[in-house]
Amino acid sequence: GVVRKRDPSDFHESQHTLNLLEEAFEYLMNGIHLIYGAANSPLTIGPAKEISESLGKAWLIGAELDELAAAVNHEKY
Repeated sequence: GVVRKRDPSDFHESQHTLNLLEEAFEYLMNGIHLIYGAANSPLTIGPAKEISESLGKAWLIGAELDELAAAVNHEKY
């Protein structure tokens, strides 16, 4: 038997949560793709604003997911 270091979470996935995760990873992958393209280009980083916006959207979705997890953990009766 393996002993867990932390207690299991009360967080349950839902279609909404899974959609948020998918959207966050989409923005992260887009940002990574833009950074990779800029790094392998002889030109300077032109799409810096686009990279920043993509990663910022992923950050906001992550914050929303964090709020969902906190809300679930505090709804104990």
